[in-house]
Amino acid sequence: MERIFSDAMNALVPLFRAVVVLSGMAFVVEAGSSGPPTATTDNAGEIAATSADLNATVNPNGCLTSWVFEWGSQGYTSWGPNGQYGQQLPCAANNIHVGPYTISGLSPNTTYHFQVVAYDAYGNWIPGGDKQFTTLPLPPTVSTAAASFTNAFAAGLNGDVNPNGAATTAWFEWGLDNSYGSNTPAINVGNGSSSEAVPYTLTNLSPNTTYHYQLVAANSGGTNTGGDQTFTTSPPPPPVIQSVVLQDGEISFSWQSIPERTYQVQYSSDLINWTNTGTTLPANSTFYDLAVGPCRFYRVILLP
Repeated sequence: MERIFSDAMNALVPLFRAVVVLSGMAFVVEAGSSGPPTATTDNAGEIAATSADLNATVNPNGCLTSWVFEWGSQGYTSWGPNGQYGQQLPCAANNIHVGPYTISGLSPNTTYHFQVVAYDAYGNWIPGGDKQFTTLPLPPTVSTAAASFTNAFAAGLNGDVNPNGAATTAWFEWGLDNSYGSNTPAINVGNGSSSEAVPYTLTNLSPNTTYHYQLVAANSGGTNTGGDQTFTTSPPPPPVIQSVVLQDGEISFSWQSIPERTYQVQYSSDLINWTNTGTTLPANSTFYDLAVGPCRFYRVILLP
């Protein structure tokens, strides 16, 4: 890379110079200084998907000194700030922290190399050593789709997630309103760069109830939500009598029931007027009654 020194820098060359030799290399320095500037590239600071903060330490060693950062994903291809020189440092003899200098327009999920370079008025060029950082990936792209099916007790939730190149997990938030309150287990979506379908079946729901849900996905670049969707479960099916037994003057029967719900058995002699047979019964119960003639009808009611 060609490095261009401005006339302003050349104009700062003092009249008195000395030559020092460090590690076999000769540097022109101001008479009385302890040597050319020193530079150390420090670790990058805040790193995002498309930007990063660069840091360094420069010791002018009593010489008028400027600094510049070089960076790139394959060697050093960019200069900053302002394309050439950084801020000018005073003729100090102690370490001065440089930065943070924010570079932007970077590619997500990409490793970059960078270094600080210190310049003095004599054309001495002092690199600070290579450091590297990796930008964060973009957060996943998420959309919540309509439920694929519903019945009285279950629903099929759906959505799509693009991991944007980073390991991503997804889950559904759901509840009776858009504050949700419940989460499904996490689902591994992988680290691809295309949209992946994310299905999940909710069970043990209440019949005839409206639910809200949204798909959420997260990777090392952040978390995104896919937007709210709703579904309504269907009304509960009527109880289905499964067995009827008449023995020794007693009738008993059981029915298909819904867990955690209660039932009422009623009887009638004309199928018009119905009378409760007593207390309510929990799910998975069997009803017993004395056989009363000449004719008695029974029915089972699912209570709210």
